[in-house]
Amino acid sequence: ARGIHNERYYLAVVVGGKHFQWNLPSATCAKPEELVQEFVRLTRCKIRRIWCDNEFPRSHSFDAWARNNNISICPSADYNHLLHARAENSQRISKEHVRSALKQSNAPLRLWPFASKHFCSQYGHWPGQDGKTGWDQMGDTDLHPDPTRDLVPWGCYVTGHLQREHREVSDTTNSDRALEGAFMGWHDTAPRTFWMYCFKHRKVIRMCDPSFRQHLYPFADPACLVNRKYLTDTQVSDMHRVDSQTLEFTDEEEQAWVQELQRERNENNWSQAATQPAGTASGESVTGES
Repeated sequence: ARGIHNERYYLAVVVGGKHFQWNLPSATCAKPEELVQEFVRLTRCKIRRIWCDNEFPRSHSFDAWARNNNISICPSADYNHLLHARAENSQRISKEHVRSALKQSNAPLRLWPFASKHFCSQYGHWPGQDGKTGWDQMGDTDLHPDPTRDLVPWGCYVTGHLQREHREVSDTTNSDRALEGAFMGWHDTAPRTFWMYCFKHRKVIRMCDPSFRQHLYPFADPACLVNRKYLTDTQVSDMHRVDSQTLEFTDEEEQAWVQELQRERNENNWSQAATQPAGTASGESVTGES
């Protein structure tokens, strides 16, 4: 399903030699190098090699970016998923837990990008065979991991307050600036800031100073809200129905990208069909699956 910000893909990054993975949702798969660069910026990870499937090396912009950054590209053989078993396994773990979070909270599918990133924050606190967590192995990053924050259940009930100057406050004297919503996760680089799906305004809002009710899930039980007029069972059903209708999509940008890949494959006698890209990256080496 399309994400709430039109996300259709995500780059799954697995750091070689470390118990860490990170997902980067994206509305397009045309420029994977921008997502890898975003991962490098957030984690301060130094990459020497990128192990990936065959979509990345066939991207001229990605190949140029790798050369400019002295990164070696290590593509897999066609249709041989066993070469990237760890990346494939991380994909399975991520998808299973995101599906569980969506199922438990009964949240619409369009919110999957937030569930995916929040799971990665939680996964980083799981210890590996050596007893160390992924966050311990990553060292100093710009992501500010904190188990007391990251282990808050995704999609649970949360409240926050808007500042008087916020554009959603129409009357600074009489308007109710307290908002109810569902917890969508923490901001990547601002440790006190979180994302909340606001039922009153029907969108995701960036807020601070949350108050949680971790045993309540508004999408599953709208009756837990104080202002019940902002969310009803019928409205939740309508959101799920709309999401189910957007599972299939066409996009001019995607079609152009697929045609470009097909042209390159024909020139080089490649027969593999175009698929959604996947990525996995490593501090010392990187792998790609999408």
